[in-house]
Amino acid sequence: MIDQDVLKNMEKRRPYEDTVTDLLRLIRNVGAHYGGKPQCFKEIIQNPSQYFVDRFPDLTFYVYEHLRRVDRVLGALPSNNLGG
Repeated sequence: MIDQDVLKNMEKRRPYEDTVTDLLRLIRNVGAHYGGKPQCFKEIIQNPSQYFVDRFPDLTFYVYEHLRRVDRVLGALPSNNLGG
């Protein structure tokens, strides 16, 4: 789903696995480093937010639901020392 030229460019520093965590890392890194990318990269991505929303329309909901489940599990523990 992600253009291979985009992925190759982004993997120059560190490879990405086929996981939600690495997808979120990729999205963050594209946004953070977009300005320094070559023109061909920018022509593919155009608008980083829209690029990823178009390819992963359910990602926001998936992450939200996952965090809700984690929160419920942590809230059910007798005590948690997460600094909160």
